[in-house]
Amino acid sequence: MRDKRQESMNTEGFLKRLQGADAATKRRVLIISSAVAMVVVLYVWLAYFNNLLVDAGENTGLASGQEEQQHASFWQTMQRGSAILYENVTGAIGRFGEMFKGPREYIVKPMK
Repeated sequence: MRDKRQESMNTEGFLKRLQGADAATKRRVLIISSAVAMVVVLYVWLAYFNNLLVDAGENTGLASGQEEQQHASFWQTMQRGSAILYENVTGAIGRFGEMFKGPREYIVKPMK
């Protein structure tokens, strides 16, 4: 019980010292804590995504030899996904460019 109270007082003490600190120190603490939070969220997201891929591979019902070949690592999956995304984006850019190559007929309606 004393450890929790002492820990609480340390946290309260840290926050009080932070409130009294100058702007540069507050900004430094904000940047560091934001970076730590981003790393934690990214780690949890990647772990979830990796488990999602492993679970999907296990549910396919393949034989053990085929299952090992079907399991792709996280980075291989990301490479395939980024290749698909790249193809879609370049296709969309190509379609957008075709819009300018088409006939240049514009309908202009006079204002009333």
